[in-house]
Amino acid sequence: MGGRGLGVLMIIMLFMAITSTGSAECIAVSSLVAYDVYRAYINKNATGKQILFVSRVVIVVFGILQGCLSAWLLGMGVGIGWVYTFMGTLCGSAVPPIAALLTHNGINATGALAGSVIGMIGALVSWIIYAGAVNDGEVSLATLGQLKPCLAGNMVALGLSSIVMFLVSAMSPQNFDWKVYSEKIKLVDEVKVDVPDWEMSDEFLDSAKAWIWKWGMGSSGFLIIVWPALCLPWGVFPKAVYNLWASIAFMWGWVASMMIVSLPIWENRKTIMAVLTCSPIKKEAKKGEVEVAGA
Repeated sequence: MGGRGLGVLMIIMLFMAITSTGSAECIAVSSLVAYDVYRAYINKNATGKQILFVSRVVIVVFGILQGCLSAWLLGMGVGIGWVYTFMGTLCGSAVPPIAALLTHNGINATGALAGSVIGMIGALVSWIIYAGAVNDGEVSLATLGQLKPCLAGNMVALGLSSIVMFLVSAMSPQNFDWKVYSEKIKLVDEVKVDVPDWEMSDEFLDSAKAWIWKWGMGSSGFLIIVWPALCLPWGVFPKAVYNLWASIAFMWGWVASMMIVSLPIWENRKTIMAVLTCSPIKKEAKKGEVEVAGA
């Protein structure tokens, strides 16, 4: 009974994860089409209602396409596990250009596009070659879905994309001026965004960027390089060492789960209480706002 109950909870968790991911994909695609295609090239003076209408149409169309693609893959015998492991091979080459475009002013459009396309081609080639090499030349859905061929494709996607992007961009650095975002981007219908000035200041954004680089890159480096390297001296884990390693992994998961669940609730406690008590939210002045007002 306990096993069946846990299975139901697992199915519910997977359903919620998949639906939330699909919702985010629909919103992302609709925003790209509405703002970067429709407003940029079709109707440069589009109103908020027109953009909203285009977004809704795209969401419906993209949702139908998602369902058709899922049915097609299921008919081919391709499960979600296969798609999950293959996803990095197909899309991983876009990760370094996107990250660099947001943090490095020297990356140009040619370098970003070249890195994405060449990285994807190299990843697909290495994925197929590796699958055939370790399976006596057999290339099929079963061999292509194995972890090692997908790992090879993922690594080539990330590495080759980064190399190509930086080499091409180094030939003609863009030296992008970040002020373009605040000076030349026009709001729809001139709607004022309700964002405190201190959150849009260069000092706040620079500190957020430094925090991301410090903890994001630091934790990634630890998990990808340092932690596996520390396990190398043990070789094949004895039972006691494996129990220790598994215990640390479980504790990491539990702590992460508690943080993921509790932090959003704590950070939005005032909003939650305002909704439960039907009272208005009291806005507190931030330190930066007080200093600006005093100045």
